[in-house]
Amino acid sequence: MPQKLSVIFRDDSPTIHFGDSPSYRSVQIELTPEQQERMKPRPTYRVGTTQYYEAISKCFIEPEGA
Repeated sequence: MPQKLSVIFRDDSPTIHFGDSPSYRSVQIELTPEQQERMKPRPTYRVGTTQYYEAISKCFIEPEGA
């Protein structure tokens, strides 16, 4: 069960102004037990005794007012 949400921010200004690579920073957010429970992958199917679960595909950050 995920305990943290990691977000990677990209700054394109070095590319735009200097032809350099973008810079990045990472922010990790601790999830509350309730948030962890909501993000727990659900079972999807079983083959014999092996249970398979959903996998995280994409995440979105919704801007304020969206």
